[in-house]
Amino acid sequence: MVLVLGLASQAHAQTENKILGLWYNTEKTAQVEITKKESEYIGKIAWLKDPNPDGKPATDRQNSDPKMRQRTLMGLPILKGLKYSGGVWKDGEIYDPKKW
Repeated sequence: MVLVLGLASQAHAQTENKILGLWYNTEKTAQVEITKKESEYIGKIAWLKDPNPDGKPATDRQNSDPKMRQRTLMGLPILKGLKYSGGVWKDGEIYDPKKW
């Protein structure tokens, strides 16, 4: 999912709304939908190549917080707080379910 932020920084020279829409992760195993809510850009998992491994919805099983491991990946917010100001992308956090 790190590619999503990379794409955001590439959009620097473009208009801020070029980031809106669906973006694949590097491996093309997931898509993130980026939308704008007020002045922030947010992203959630909108598509998974394998949404139901073992016949059950994919979950956030590698989360460091055991209480969060049962969260379904589909629809999971993974980008928050990204802002565009004066031609520069700033702030923002991205959550990569494969690394936590």
